[in-house]
Amino acid sequence: MARRSALPSGSAAGAEDDYMNRPADWSLAGRHRRFARFALALALLLGFFVQSISPAVPSASAVTRAIKLPVPSGTQMTVSQGYNTDPNAGGSHYSCVDYPALGCSATWAYKYSVDLRRVDGTTEGTTVVSPVNGTIRWIDEAYGGMSIDLGNGYAVAYFHTVIAPGLEAGDTVTQGQYMGTIAPPGQGGNGGFPHIHVTVWQTTDGGNWNRTAIPFTGTYALDGTDMPNTGAANRNQWKGTTLTSTNAASGSTTVPRQVAKTGPAHNASVTTSTVNLSWSPATGATSYQVSIDGGSVLSSWITTTSWTTPALASGSHTWIVTAKNNVGTGSAS
Repeated sequence: MARRSALPSGSAAGAEDDYMNRPADWSLAGRHRRFARFALALALLLGFFVQSISPAVPSASAVTRAIKLPVPSGTQMTVSQGYNTDPNAGGSHYSCVDYPALGCSATWAYKYSVDLRRVDGTTEGTTVVSPVNGTIRWIDEAYGGMSIDLGNGYAVAYFHTVIAPGLEAGDTVTQGQYMGTIAPPGQGGNGGFPHIHVTVWQTTDGGNWNRTAIPFTGTYALDGTDMPNTGAANRNQWKGTTLTSTNAASGSTTVPRQVAKTGPAHNASVTTSTVNLSWSPATGATSYQVSIDGGSVLSSWITTTSWTTPALASGSHTWIVTAKNNVGTGSAS
């Protein structure tokens, strides 16, 4: 939030009096100095006027939360590892630029990261939702992570999850979108302890090669919790802090159930070469696909719950239908 500068007492009046009562023989240099003082006074007066009629800038807690916790609303998380931990004491939240003797890559920029676990201890398998609106810059399957480019010189990255199928670099994601689950012990590079690692970078390339770690503060507070850097001498900053998610999940967080076919009946005989196939809607499904005879005939993904086949050859035919949504594809009927 920008700080307002107070107008110095009497500065405007003093400049105006000096300008209006100038002596006739003032020098060119003196005239420029006096004009500059008058212009400054006028600028300050205009600035004061604009500020007096402009709405107050909201505090960080009042503005839209740019970064939310990557778990569904209401979930409580605690910081198990905070900022600025010592690599020589087993910590992983540091930036290599601060430790040249380690010889590590400058892309290791995690000084202001936080590791999060559920307060109730049920971290493994927790639904992961996108903490921000943005574009996926890259995905690291081995560490269950990705960088999401905010498009404004900042990126948010997270790790140690099982990434939902279908997500790819270049995809646009929205805050609250289903992204996967927190990985079980020993998966997603979590060192045997289920948790999710979250960081924010200032970057010129979406967090690809150019990364500068910044704390979760101000506009980039984490779901309304402001966590500034408390000083280089302070280790494991904000460890033990409890945060509650306000990240409302959008769309479904589970794949659709198996579709129930409604017609024609099993072993039914039809007299036409084209057949209208129908099924019951599956909860959470956004589209369906019909497959005939093991995929020899395949429909496109459709949003209706019926489909008419092309002309089929005489004889017996089998058909199945599957449903999908933003999470994935359900089992075939």
